[in-house]
Amino acid sequence: MTTTTDDSFVSKTTQELLNAREAMEIEMQAIASRLTAPNAPGLRGALTDAEGFPIAGCDLYAVRADRGRYDGA
Repeated sequence: MTTTTDDSFVSKTTQELLNAREAMEIEMQAIASRLTAPNAPGLRGALTDAEGFPIAGCDLYAVRADRGRYDGA
């Protein structure tokens, strides 16, 4: 019988998936903490001020990359 082999494969696959999930959750927490830090635009806030200019003192490329990764993670 191959039950032992199948069980160990399922166990290994399950552990790999759990490890991947944990890594994604850690990455999402890091992104969320960067985006919600003081003077940061947040997860969904506008990247422009009331006059339509980009927010000063904010790396807009990094924010957009983080938001994209957070939505895709």
